Amino acid sequence: MAADGTASSGREALVPTYDGRVRRDDIPFAAVAVVGLTLAFVIHARGEWVWDDVELVQQNPRLAPGSGLWPLLTHDLGNVQGTHIYRPVPLALQWIETRIFGVSLLPMRCVNVLVHAVNGVLLLLVMRREGATKLAAQVGALVFLLHPASTEPVMWISGLHDLLGVTMTLAACLASRRAWLAGVFTALAVLSKEAYAVVPLLLALLVLGLRRARDVRVLGASFAAVLLVFVLRWRLGMASGGGRTAGGVVDYATVFLHYALGLFTFTNARSTETYEPVAASVVALVVVVAAAAVLVRSKNARLRALSFGMVWIAIALAPYAIAVPVARMYGNRYAYLALVGFALAVGYAVDALASWLRSREPTARVGGVVERAAPVLALPLAIATAADASLWKSGMTLFGADFDRAPNDPRALYHFGHANYRVAGCKAALPFYQRAVEIEPTYQRAWHNVAGCLINEHAFAEAVEPARTELGLAPDDPRAEYNLGLALVSSGQRDEGIAHLERSVALDPSWPTAAETLRNARK
Repeated sequence: MAADGTASSGREALVPTYDGRVRRDDIPFAAVAVVGLTLAFVIHARGEWVWDDVELVQQNPRLAPGSGLWPLLTHDLGNVQGTHIYRPVPLALQWIETRIFGVSLLPMRCVNVLVHAVNGVLLLLVMRREGATKLAAQVGALVFLLHPASTEPVMWISGLHDLLGVTMTLAACLASRRAWLAGVFTALAVLSKEAYAVVPLLLALLVLGLRRARDVRVLGASFAAVLLVFVLRWRLGMASGGGRTAGGVVDYATVFLHYALGLFTFTNARSTETYEPVAASVVALVVVVAAAAVLVRSKNARLRALSFGMVWIAIALAPYAIAVPVARMYGNRYAYLALVGFALAVGYAVDALASWLRSREPTARVGGVVERAAPVLALPLAIATAADASLWKSGMTLFGADFDRAPNDPRALYHFGHANYRVAGCKAALPFYQRAVEIEPTYQRAWHNVAGCLINEHAFAEAVEPARTELGLAPDDPRAEYNLGLALVSSGQRDEGIAHLERSVALDPSWPTAAETLRNARK
């Protein structure tokens, strides 16, 4: 029997050693974290509104001065209904930010940096709570804070959804000895972003895998919290799933390999990268699963904890086996929850290496050097992350870098075209949209912008065929009907055009532009 009266497995155990007090030897860690975050993010926080932040934050009437909080808590994300994306927690924080700072980019990015810093502290506390050494916890926290994979959630104001999702996930892990509190934080995580419905599985991994306890109450409260959130969504009229089919093994393996490569090579993929399934990725997934299975049976507690981090990555990426193939585009922010597991794995791996070196007489001194120098070695990560963060100065710099790296990627072409549109209008953007649909003829969003730009340039007859193609790809999209109707009416095909405008209004009666255009066409 073990000292506490429990049965001993004969394996080395991770024994909690953290009493919550800040010690003098925590100061170097704190200094590296502050310097690293400042270098990586704070000095690059100025710039222009980028990507969907223009519509979701800068031009969102629900965040404008004088708007109330209640509509944000009871409606879809964005300026219009129908997205079925319900994230009241980050939107409520953004509403508070705009009451304090106004709709201002610099302070809102600084808030994102602060939330990211809080997540690093929470990760350190979780690791110490579960018995990690000071070295493992500090290395894990610094890797999480300064890894390039954190760039998009921090620099993109809308990345607050992922930042707060991780905040609530780690808070649930810290509260996992109080079932009701773990349930509350689980619900808040899912209300930050739908993909965080995997939190109960992560808590099960923590409680059953690393802690080797059997606390059914915690797991029951967490799963019940997710169910209650989806009931709330249903009561508010929001679909959960939207008709999407589950991703297959190849989809999951491809998504896993894409993000795992970025994490383990300490790099960031392009912000806009087209998804293509890779059948051979299944082999890589099998190898990773086999390695985790071997490590989890190890008698070494540090190696078992390392396998815990690897399984965390696999669970965290599971929702994106559906989301990425549907959107046909990767998003760097999707790696943020998985980054927690990677940071855990790296922290325990460095600790295992230092412990092994210290246990051998010829290398004992080297082990001590590794232990003392490991936090400082995280600073080069900050330099790599700063290079990525500097691209978020504007849409032209961010998507221009993607276009330079992959000039034939349809998503890079589309987003760089849209950045050109915001700077110089349709004449500058149209060639990029046209090239995107030439490479990928089923790219509906690009067809929409081809038709829209031709209409804006008064090339109505030329806009008809692109608009027809768009409508064929999205037959129930009111904006596709609108483009075709306007192009037909303006090119002299009045009756057919009016029919499409009527269909547009029927699909979205709340859209005033379509209704006004229809009235004018009937005159």
